[in-house]
Amino acid sequence: MVCLLGHSHIDVAWLWTTEETKEVCKNTFKRVVEVLQRHPNVKYAQSTALFYAWIEKEEPRLFNIIKQLIKEGRWEVVGGTWVEHDCMIPSGESLIRQFLYGKRYFKEKFNIDVKVAWYPDTFGFPATLPQILKKSGVKLLITQKLNWNDTILYPYNLFIWKGIDGSYVIVYHTVGSYEDNPRKLVENRLIDLYMMFLNIRQGLRNILILFGVGDHGGGITNEMVKDIEELKKRLRKNLSVEYCTSMEFLDTLSGVIENKGLPVVDGELFLQFHRGTYSSQVRIKELIKRAEYYLEVLEKLLVVRYLIKRELYERSLIRNYWFELLTAQFHDVASGSLSKRPYNEFRNKLENLIVGIRGSIEKYLIELARYLGDKGNEDYLVFFNPLPRDITFRISCKDLMSYGLNVNENSCYKVLHIPSLGLKAVSLKELMNETPTNGDNVRVYELNGKIILENRYLKLVVDKTSGKVVSLFSKELNVEFLSGKGIRFELYDDRPVLGRVPVGRFDKPFDYFFDAWEVYYLQQPDGVRVKEMTKPS
Repeated sequence: MVCLLGHSHIDVAWLWTTEETKEVCKNTFKRVVEVLQRHPNVKYAQSTALFYAWIEKEEPRLFNIIKQLIKEGRWEVVGGTWVEHDCMIPSGESLIRQFLYGKRYFKEKFNIDVKVAWYPDTFGFPATLPQILKKSGVKLLITQKLNWNDTILYPYNLFIWKGIDGSYVIVYHTVGSYEDNPRKLVENRLIDLYMMFLNIRQGLRNILILFGVGDHGGGITNEMVKDIEELKKRLRKNLSVEYCTSMEFLDTLSGVIENKGLPVVDGELFLQFHRGTYSSQVRIKELIKRAEYYLEVLEKLLVVRYLIKRELYERSLIRNYWFELLTAQFHDVASGSLSKRPYNEFRNKLENLIVGIRGSIEKYLIELARYLGDKGNEDYLVFFNPLPRDITFRISCKDLMSYGLNVNENSCYKVLHIPSLGLKAVSLKELMNETPTNGDNVRVYELNGKIILENRYLKLVVDKTSGKVVSLFSKELNVEFLSGKGIRFELYDDRPVLGRVPVGRFDKPFDYFFDAWEVYYLQQPDGVRVKEMTKPS
């Protein structure tokens, strides 16, 4: 059986900004609605809660038409996430929030619980994801990206993916792309090739094909529907061709799953292509991680604030922060494959987001400082520990002097112990009356062109010119940990070399044309050239 499902993979940003993507969504959705209204048997799938939110706000009439098509079962909502996010860069909490806010939106607006995770173009999947999918109510994950492997043809198209905790989810890995062209399916007889491929590999006789124009939108057209009718005529009589949703396709596989069993894949689903994306556009990645950290701190602080003051916080504030962050975790943004304009857009948005979150943290810390310190005329310092473990916090005498304390400036420290997820108010008078301590006898000094950092445990020596760590010595063990070149800065010459193609795709795009997204160390004819940075600026 051939199951056909219309689809348009739309990038939140890639070679264009989000403002252009809004227009792409509007035009694509209008075109798809027109096709569905003309052809009642055609079915279409669309992910990304963000896109629906845009349409709801700016095209309410179109939104209501889509809502009716969803109710009729002809427009399938897939993904269940805020965007089609990267899975390797975001934290576990961010991955959970993608489903929390995405599925909540779809439940509130359409009264549906999305069961299909939709990752057609995401660059690999961590071993922790099956647990998150399972606990989010997902039954099926659909992707095509592992077809892009450049070394090993991925062995299965239908399998059970098992996570590190034992959770599992069914994965369907399409034979074709996320935007197959029905005309090519007819003219090149690709359907026969696809079916033979599935039968040889796993004895499968049912196939799901996603058709439509994607990346910059486009969706499905009346011409595609006409080509599919021609496809039906040309195929063998014993091979049925139907439009179906992804969940309907899963139902067609129930017999295979129950009777034959499926192969089980453990651990990470690693993509053997675009390896360079995880070291490109590093500033975006750094800002995402900072925003994740500060947002986590803010939420913990607001919970502590509630426990102390019994005052609820403004949920919309947190949600809006998360919506901004989750949008920036779209796979082309987080992984580092943006062009210049959208890169600048998201860099600015993330920088502003961090300023906003930090401003909220400072606001609520000041509020709590005033609340906890309202016990007379004393001044207080308030410390918050957002970690899941107790910490020892050292505040320098220079810091204390900035608060007007009369202490000697001799690099001493005041030592404070703060419990896990704890808030501690300490009066300045109490700090001033404590005996200054010198921490762990920390010293930083220069000697013979070297910068030396040491305490009672370790001595670390850095070459002042090159920045190279030339010595790391344990005083307790009387052991030198470094020898030879030590810890240093090196540059690797990674210029593009034509050489690799995806082994699982029927077309063969070369690695050379993705030079910012690839690494070429495996195909340098003369070996990898390395240059040590002896005088970094």
